[in-house]
Amino acid sequence: MSKRALVRKGLLAITLLSIGSFLVLVALPLTAFTQPAPPRELTIPIGVIQPLTGPGAAWGTSCLRGAEMAVEEVNKKGVGVKGTTYKFKIIAEDDKYFADTAVDRVKKLIERDRVGVVYGSLGSASSLAEAPICAANKVLHFFDGFDTNVIAAANAYSFMLAVNPLSSAQGYIEFLAQNVPDIRTALLLYVNDATGQAAVRAYGAEAKKRGWTVPTETYERGAVEFAPLCVKVIGAKPQLVFLMAVPPGDAHKVCKGLRELGYKGPIAQAGAFIMEDLSKMLGNDIGPVYHLSGIGEKPYTNDSYIAFYNEFLKKYGKGVWTTKELQGYSWVKMYAQAIETAQTLESSVIRNLLATPGKEWFHLSGGGKSYCITEQIAKEMGVGSNRLFNVVWQLATWDNVAKKEVNAGWVYPHGWPGGKLPK
Repeated sequence: MSKRALVRKGLLAITLLSIGSFLVLVALPLTAFTQPAPPRELTIPIGVIQPLTGPGAAWGTSCLRGAEMAVEEVNKKGVGVKGTTYKFKIIAEDDKYFADTAVDRVKKLIERDRVGVVYGSLGSASSLAEAPICAANKVLHFFDGFDTNVIAAANAYSFMLAVNPLSSAQGYIEFLAQNVPDIRTALLLYVNDATGQAAVRAYGAEAKKRGWTVPTETYERGAVEFAPLCVKVIGAKPQLVFLMAVPPGDAHKVCKGLRELGYKGPIAQAGAFIMEDLSKMLGNDIGPVYHLSGIGEKPYTNDSYIAFYNEFLKKYGKGVWTTKELQGYSWVKMYAQAIETAQTLESSVIRNLLATPGKEWFHLSGGGKSYCITEQIAKEMGVGSNRLFNVVWQLATWDNVAKKEVNAGWVYPHGWPGGKLPK
């Protein structure tokens, strides 16, 4: 056979093979090509900046644990956006309760981890530092703090969670006036930064309405020695010492110093102690102490709250509950709700949705509904009014006989819906 014939024969063989392959493809069922692709599953990184070490560690750890519980719950189903399922992954950073550290941490989360949302921080000083950075990068910024300057118009991506500490001032002072007799002098002790200053403005104004004399004492964040401060407090001869959201690590030392110097009057906290730790430190000298702490009882709590509370105790134990878990849990659920409502991950779209006056979002407290407060919403809807939300704060104290935290009463900042207060 000539060389030319061999080439023709090879070409024929290749042609027949190609035709055969085509016939095999045609014979395959059309469903192999028309079945929809399975939905994709992707991960969304979310940033958490909290004090995980230092005097505010108890609060920051509580926030993180609440957020982790929410992420675990959300990820069972995922967050659906146009056929794609997303799951959350927390990237946690420790700001140690210092603003300069918070700046470093938020830049790392945005530039390196590429987060589109940040929950931080408990300290208003940290939140104030984070807010303009988040706005410049169009990163959503949720915070739980006292200073409303965080939600100034320029910080367009920052949101104060609606069940905020300032809403307790009026009702808390009212409770103390009715339940702690003969208060004439209430000393406000605070950390000299945005957190303490904002708390003093709110609580001081309410105390003065009562006709109380309101001296103040302050200290710098990072202090380790509190004996001189306690001597100054005792010198003012107060009938009530009110700690303005002093972090637990510091607050416990202050309480110990005051009791050792002979102060036997009430100590109130516009935040939370860790009551079991305080009891171990002071023993029978713990005296009358009050703080804001929801311990899973109605009317302060709803069914979702109680279920979360019980699950938290089962997971971590009662001795570490501070109520900060509520905010950590709620903001994650709120963010997932906003993504599914918007059907996009675009932060500017979600921001505009969250900033809509009257738009309600999930929160364990506040009757299960809440608002993301911007400066506009605060002005238009009246933060702290019944038009915004009804909140019942629960005060707790320590029962030295039973060695446990107990309900001290209910704080009604703006009246109980329906008029008649529950007993």
